[in-house]
Amino acid sequence: RRANIMWMTFFMCFVNLIQLEFSYSPIFGENTYKFIVAYKVMFWALGKAFTDPAVADDLVAKPFGSAVGIFIGMATMGAPTFTEFIFSGFVDLYMTHIEKIYVGPFLDDVLDLVPRWQMMLVRTFRGAKRMTREEKAREELEWREINEEIELNSEGIEPMLGLYADYAADACAIILQPVSVILMWIFYYETMFGPNYAILLNQIGYFFGWFV
Repeated sequence: RRANIMWMTFFMCFVNLIQLEFSYSPIFGENTYKFIVAYKVMFWALGKAFTDPAVADDLVAKPFGSAVGIFIGMATMGAPTFTEFIFSGFVDLYMTHIEKIYVGPFLDDVLDLVPRWQMMLVRTFRGAKRMTREEKAREELEWREINEEIELNSEGIEPMLGLYADYAADACAIILQPVSVILMWIFYYETMFGPNYAILLNQIGYFFGWFV
């Protein structure tokens, strides 16, 4: 598990660094809203398909989500004007709300049903093939375990704990976002974030105020 965490940390740093470097480009500045939406969708899919299964622990996976939120917030500073920066911030905010309230729970339910659908397809395309008593018992046990897992994920406190974990990760990103702007402010010439975004040293305070 420790090796998985270290490898995933390097991978997420690499992906977020590419995203951050791209936000310096004029192409990003001209299409800020579109890229913010694309980033949200891409990182959500990356988390569901890759990060979560790799670490297999919500307490480990959620900090990666917080880091992604901070990087996306930093990328919004690549907007050509302060007005567009604020609008892109609202786009990021509403995309998060839509994801947490509607898209996330719906797709979680769909992903939970995938094992059942896979087994139903196997049974359908198997046709009238004869099975031994042991094979039938093994298949029935697997079918029962799949249905029990689906019921466990859809009932009780598990869905609420998942939503609370997502909320905690988003809250961490919101709290740490102003800290990242302060570091960019203090180390203005060392990090070169401000010059690359065409933000003057005396203008960073406006961005800090928005994130606060």
